Amino acid sequence: MFVENFSINIAHKISITDLYNIRQFDDESIADFVARWRGIINQLSFSLPQSQQIELFTRSCANHISSTLRIQTFHTFEEAFTMARKLESRAIEQGKLKLRSKSKPDFSR
Repeated sequence: MFVENFSINIAHKISITDLYNIRQFDDESIADFVARWRGIINQLSFSLPQSQQIELFTRSCANHISSTLRIQTFHTFEEAFTMARKLESRAIEQGKLKLRSKSKPDFSR
């Protein structure tokens, strides 16, 4: 009983499984997703080769971005991120994608 009540306070150790399971939300910007993704990768107790980072990232993006990224070759994570941003911009311009707006804090009170 004691352990059940306080197990929520035990920190979750980040693993590669977390990177395999993370997904970009359909209305989440690529910049917000990369920030969330990097937050997880930075907590790993080991470093991943760039090629594996690229593979995991391209698989984790929303379908409208992932399908194009996965058929291309990237040498750096930055190349993949740049292409993802271009694909996102194109989808927004064509009216195929609408991103959620970030809620801004209300300091007027």
